[in-house]
Amino acid sequence: MDMTGITFAVLASVAWGLVYTIDQKILGLMSPLAWLAISSLIAAIITLPVLFLHQEEIKAVFQSGRNNVLLMIGTQFLIVLATLFIFSAIKHLGAVTANIFEITYPLFVVIFSLLMFGGRISLSFGVGALFIFLGSLIIIKFS
Repeated sequence: MDMTGITFAVLASVAWGLVYTIDQKILGLMSPLAWLAISSLIAAIITLPVLFLHQEEIKAVFQSGRNNVLLMIGTQFLIVLATLFIFSAIKHLGAVTANIFEITYPLFVVIFSLLMFGGRISLSFGVGALFIFLGSLIIIKFS
């Protein structure tokens, strides 16, 4: 198992936990759409130097074909939509409850990977995914 990947995954979980908690406070002051616009602008400013540091790589991807460009546009549209949905859920449900619902996304990753890219899952992966889904369902139903 790749420890670097695991380290990044754990750090992402910690960061997202902090983000949801802080977002709940911010969303008490403004609408999800306004926060989406402001957070997107801030993210664009923070990541702007990447355009200069990785110019050749970015150019190569844009020249690699129309399908790849459409996939990038599509995924960014979905990111904006998903972010708006989670901000709205946090505003209406609170960070903890919204996260319990949102944490079921691995199930959808599996479904879409199977449908779109012919991915395969092992029995142990399927059982683990089922436990995650059932655990989320128990928390949602009985809390």
